[in-house]
Formats: sequence, C-alpha cells, structure tokens
Amino acid sequence: MLDSRLLLRLRVLGDSARIAHRQIEPLLVFAVPALQDILGRITQLTNGRPDAFAELDIQLDRSNLSSYEYMN
Repeated sequence: MLDSRLLLRLRVLGDSARIAHRQIEPLLVFAVPALQDILGRITQLTNGRPDAFAELDIQLDRSNLSSYEYMN
C-alpha cells in the first residue's frame, strides 16, 4: 500500500510544474522573435569577414542611439 503523504507530494509537485510551465511559456513567445532578429543579423554579417561581429556591435549601438534620440 502506498503512503498517502507521498502521493499528495507527487500531486503537488506535478501541479506546480504545470503552473511554472504556463508562466514560462509566454516569456518564450516574446523572447524568440528578438533572438531570431539578432541571429539573423549575425548570419547576414558573417560572409567570411573577420570584422563581422564588430560591425554588428556598431549597428546595435546605432539602433540604441536612434531610439534614445526619439525619446528626447
């Protein structure tokens, strides 16, 4: 015969895991397009050039600057 406290603990852990999954899933939905955009920029810049990542940093800095100018 199984211990009822053990069964209760297993049920509580299963419910909390489902709740955590529901909370994390929307975060991933919003994060994935941003990651795809960044990775897309990296693949566009590579083309075998050694300074591709430096060029990516410059583009990202310029985009931050332009958004800052719009705010002021």
